[in-house]
Amino acid sequence: MSLADVYRLDFGQRDADLPTWAALAAATNGPVLDVGCGDGRATRALAAAGRAVLGLDEDPRFVTLARQALTAVAQTDTGAVQDDSERSVR
Repeated sequence: MSLADVYRLDFGQRDADLPTWAALAAATNGPVLDVGCGDGRATRALAAAGRAVLGLDEDPRFVTLARQALTAVAQTDTGAVQDDSERSVR
């Protein structure tokens, strides 16, 4: 079982924090950067609310899951997910 699988089992059904992220995003005038976006749970919710959002994660499996999640909700340039593994500081 991968880290992405464990993360989704633990956090996949949780959504109590999403209103907090939405409120923080609403306080800005620009796009949102979701660093360590995981499977795209918050990125997807922000994109569905019409926010311009960029999700970053260093785990390629998370990036794949987040892209799949965004495909279901993103309109044009509303959301994007990028693999940050090449630029990670270790």
